Amino acid sequence: MKKTMIEIVLLLLAAFSPALALPAGAMVDEGILDQVQGQVQIQSPDGAVRPAQAGMLVQGGEIVETAVQSSARILLPDESVIELKENSRIEINDSRANARAISSVLLYLGRIWADIASSQDGDTAFEVITPSAVAGIRGTVFSAGVGIDGTTRVGVEKGVVEVEGETGSVSVKAEEETSVELGSAPGPVSPYRRGEDEWRQWANARQQVLMRRADEFPGLIARNVRTTQGRFVAQAAELKREQRRWEAYERRQRLRGREVRVTPAVKREVIRQFREMYRLSRQLQRADNRMMAGDYLVQRLLQDMQAHPDQYSPEFRAKLRETRQELDALDLPRIHRQNLALLDASATGLEEAVGRLNLNPELRRRIEGGRRQRLEELRRQPLPQRLKQNQP
Repeated sequence: MKKTMIEIVLLLLAAFSPALALPAGAMVDEGILDQVQGQVQIQSPDGAVRPAQAGMLVQGGEIVETAVQSSARILLPDESVIELKENSRIEINDSRANARAISSVLLYLGRIWADIASSQDGDTAFEVITPSAVAGIRGTVFSAGVGIDGTTRVGVEKGVVEVEGETGSVSVKAEEETSVELGSAPGPVSPYRRGEDEWRQWANARQQVLMRRADEFPGLIARNVRTTQGRFVAQAAELKREQRRWEAYERRQRLRGREVRVTPAVKREVIRQFREMYRLSRQLQRADNRMMAGDYLVQRLLQDMQAHPDQYSPEFRAKLRETRQELDALDLPRIHRQNLALLDASATGLEEAVGRLNLNPELRRRIEGGRRQRLEELRRQPLPQRLKQNQP
């Protein structure tokens, strides 16, 4: 059977990382469900689905999804809170994939409200990846939504959010908002129109925009997925090269063993190499997020098309089916599982080396181990006062 470029790169990386197969329980605890209302489910990377209940831990790579008139609240180890609104779907990312171990989520569709704890250095404390944007949050109260056409809307109540689209970025401050369409830069910043009714009107408007762009939308999704797939292949190959450089340097400097002596110059070089590997891991995670977000948008559109066929032209229905066939040929769910295994193998190796060489302070890691214990402690405690004041 002919292998895709991604499979070839993953096989090469497997030679470097023997732990590429993803064992049960390998992923890291990233949050705990504090509240569950209505119908909420959790999907694991292998596709198994279970009903969500308050007190359940959520691991990296798992998906949380709400139905109509349903919601879920997730606590993060740093006391941040994410509230998933109705008809919404997020994936919790593995925080070990970035140097500072900050939490991030992929918002496929729907809306979240979040209160993110500030980082001590004022740097990015949380990320939201969507089909059309990346939002970097610095100790902020904000909402983010994704419409059926893949457009992202970010509204800020407190703090600052840096919103990056395909071709540009913008800073969104308190009481401001912006929107980002697929393949575009963020739109102009404008006053934030808060409230549930405003968000519903925005979501309905995205459906109307989709109808106006019906001729181009399926092809745009397919191009975005192919482009992101190409980026993943290139970045995975680059990560492999960096990992080989690190292995050679580690042997040369004899950085394994009971009596490791790390000079200041060696430590600086190790940190430089680690930051580069973390940068590539983070880019790979974003690329994987974008691929799966595009795949899910097509899936949801097909479901909506089957439920309301009169709302879609015959030409749009034909193009959407062609796009679905093109994406099915790529077998993205299987590639996604392989990507998660790759990221887990890379993160596990980096985590071990960071701990062994005592580099957590230099890398300014946000949470240093003990995630499960920390989450269970948070679950037993009342919400911090700042969260009670900021809740919608």
